[in-house]
Amino acid sequence: MSGNGRDTKDIQRYLNSQKIVYKTITDPEQVHGDQIEIVSAEHSEMITELRNCDGLITQDTGIVLTVITADCAPMIYADIKRNVVGISHNGRKGTELRLSQKMIKKLQATGSELQDLRVATGPAIGACCYPMNLVKENVEQLIESGLKKDQIDFFPFCTKCDSKRFFSYRSSRNVPNFPEQFSFVVQ
Repeated sequence: MSGNGRDTKDIQRYLNSQKIVYKTITDPEQVHGDQIEIVSAEHSEMITELRNCDGLITQDTGIVLTVITADCAPMIYADIKRNVVGISHNGRKGTELRLSQKMIKKLQATGSELQDLRVATGPAIGACCYPMNLVKENVEQLIESGLKKDQIDFFPFCTKCDSKRFFSYRSSRNVPNFPEQFSFVVQ
């Protein structure tokens, strides 16, 4: 199924087609920063818009945490013992601001233990097409935070090189309102 991650109706259609049960879908206004929001069941609208944030965490069921990307690295976090999940949008600025490390610290502040955390990266632009290796730098930050390599899974494909499967800002920058893929996590 194809669609545009910028369109919450496309996200709803996808989730419904996969029979994913949810109460609300988060729609963060990503600003290429390091702001992290805790999302709770009090956000009861079908679409919950969140301002100025690039990281989301929840421990409540039925809340779909989303980010949209078109070269930046989406990162998904899970505490396998506490049923806490998170997601972040890690572009150049977020990586420089050490967003992935801040997500780990925020998860720990909610009660997560390092040994119980798992992180996966999604598709991002590779070092072959961009002067910064976003996935590698974020994985290194996670290891510096205390995670072991076997707690981290990464996606090895470059969004620009593989533009048939992924949207890429650098491949589409001349297209007005270019589409972006969405990544999500829900428990």
